[in-house]
Amino acid sequence: MDANYRRLKLAITDSCNLNCAHCYLADKTSKHLPLDRVACLIREAAELGVQVLDLTGAEPTTHPDFARIVELAREQEVLREINLSTNGLSLLKPQILRTVRSHNVKCNISIDGSKEQVVDAVRGKNVFRRLERVFAQLRSDGIQFTFRFSINSVNYRDIDNILRYASRWDVPVDIEPTQHIGNAIAKDFVLSSEQFDYVARRIELMTPSLPVCVTDSFRARIPCDGGFADLLSVNSDGAAVTCLMVDRLLGATNTPLGSLPLRHQWDSLQRRKRKMKDFLPILDQCATCNYRQLCSSGCLVTAYQKGCIK
Repeated sequence: MDANYRRLKLAITDSCNLNCAHCYLADKTSKHLPLDRVACLIREAAELGVQVLDLTGAEPTTHPDFARIVELAREQEVLREINLSTNGLSLLKPQILRTVRSHNVKCNISIDGSKEQVVDAVRGKNVFRRLERVFAQLRSDGIQFTFRFSINSVNYRDIDNILRYASRWDVPVDIEPTQHIGNAIAKDFVLSSEQFDYVARRIELMTPSLPVCVTDSFRARIPCDGGFADLLSVNSDGAAVTCLMVDRLLGATNTPLGSLPLRHQWDSLQRRKRKMKDFLPILDQCATCNYRQLCSSGCLVTAYQKGCIK
């Protein structure tokens, strides 16, 4: 087993059952990564010693072969952990729920507020009520889940209630700022410097008294996925990329690797990964930039969007 190959983030589809106002995928399609290609990638990952598989998308549960993909992953004994990044709405479908439960899949559910008015403004009508039913079902079935909140100019004032909401459900919570990409650009959802600092202060103040684990990139930088040598992202074309969001910006020029074995794709991206890991702010340029907090959070897609990284 090689320590250089630990985690695979696999985008199995560009399809989604929502069109969230802040989503980085502004150009969703009905494209799914073919099952035979997914099976090949999972097999290659297991041969490399990969221990963690993250299924993502757009919305991975919309893939017509979602259940079979999870089964294939569970057949690989080396894969100790399967994570699902999801908006949660499909988890009430019997087959999806049965698959997640029987194969011990951890669900990381995106929810961007603590009340109906806020969530539905970002994710669509009646989403909050449907998610409340999902959470109750997962808790009843003993399925492990966490919350992910993307904080933006629409929901940042709800941060106190967001933290209380996670505590009410007694689940870990991850809190990140919405980046300047995709739908968020047109909606002007990105936090101002003052709003970013407000969220950081509220998290700092409230976290010590909370009974749940809070992970956030407002108080301290969380390194970008693209900078980890032992993590590889694969897009819905089946090609390895440094980061799924950056890949969306760069387009086809960033994805010429899909025909190569997974190990070769992984190794060929290490120089680009080091560049992302070693990125430092350009002091004279970043000091007055309206988006400097987004880069300081660790995610560098906004730096790519603005041309600070080429």
